[in-house]
Amino acid sequence: MCVSCNPTGTPATSEAYLAGNLLTTPAPERNAFLTRNLSEDGSRVFFQTKEALVPQDTNAQSDVYEWERDGAGSCDPASAGFSESDGGCLYLISTGQSDDQSYFGDASATGDDVFFFTRQPLVGQDQDENDDLYDARVEGGIAAQNPTPSVPCAGEACREAPGVPSVFGVPSSTAVTGNDNLLPPTPPAGQKVLTRAQKLAGALRACRKKARKRKRDKCEAQARHRYGPGTKRGAKRGTSPKGSPVPQSAGRKRRR
Repeated sequence: MCVSCNPTGTPATSEAYLAGNLLTTPAPERNAFLTRNLSEDGSRVFFQTKEALVPQDTNAQSDVYEWERDGAGSCDPASAGFSESDGGCLYLISTGQSDDQSYFGDASATGDDVFFFTRQPLVGQDQDENDDLYDARVEGGIAAQNPTPSVPCAGEACREAPGVPSVFGVPSSTAVTGNDNLLPPTPPAGQKVLTRAQKLAGALRACRKKARKRKRDKCEAQARHRYGPGTKRGAKRGTSPKGSPVPQSAGRKRRR
């Protein structure tokens, strides 16, 4: 099966590559290390190409794609991007909207994490136009990466409250920056804070609404891993343009 061929059957005008920056030498097919372009179970393939394989790819630049086998993740005959000719679904990992190339870096063994390079700022923390490394992760997204923009004040709200001069100077420790432990943020007044058990119960209720048993079981396992006792969650797969909805691109709701 040709996973990088256009599902429409249109003859290709661009090459497909496993990985690499197309603007540098040596050529990407001669990388000094072996990238993981195939998941361990063989259900996912990752590659890059300038060819627009889905309608969302409109930039005529190199973009990162994922092919997912029918029955894996969220791919089925009813999915957008499904093709009978290659027996699977094609998804964009990069946005397909950048003015510059995006290229594949590597992937985890399961394919749940896909690492790629792009100059396009995909989260609020990215304030430059340099090549940056992103992780597109299944069921991912970190809210802190896209802070809510501040609302400009108006009228009396712009006046500063009178302050009381301090007899003592600002303690030197308040000016220190670093990676010390920080207190968890205080929730807004009136907002109910849910316990882990309550979050788990709500997540399990949502899982039971899924029609397929396989998806229900997987959803429940993820919920127990996330909210069960004694577990911690790391960074989730997520990259999205600043202030914009998180794109539903690769596999099971990949967000950037």
